[in-house]
Amino acid sequence: SSWGVMQIKEVNEGKSFTYQDFFSDEDGVLDMNMPALIVTNEFIEEDGKTRIISTSLADNPAQIEELIKMGMIEGFSSQLDKLDKLFA
Repeated sequence: SSWGVMQIKEVNEGKSFTYQDFFSDEDGVLDMNMPALIVTNEFIEEDGKTRIISTSLADNPAQIEELIKMGMIEGFSSQLDKLDKLFA
């Protein structure tokens, strides 16, 4: 398992929030040797439902490639599956 820290950067109530996502140890000490992402989650109402658009930005493409190799897509997808079950 891995640990992480989310530092909220901006909140637009009811519309979006942006945070910086860091790897850390279990005590919350940031691992500055690992890539950090800037993540923005936008909430858009469509026909009585809410669409979430999540955008992750890294310093360069190599960082994204590294994170993908580490299982970022599978990890993110598993969290979305948990949300689906929570709201079912």
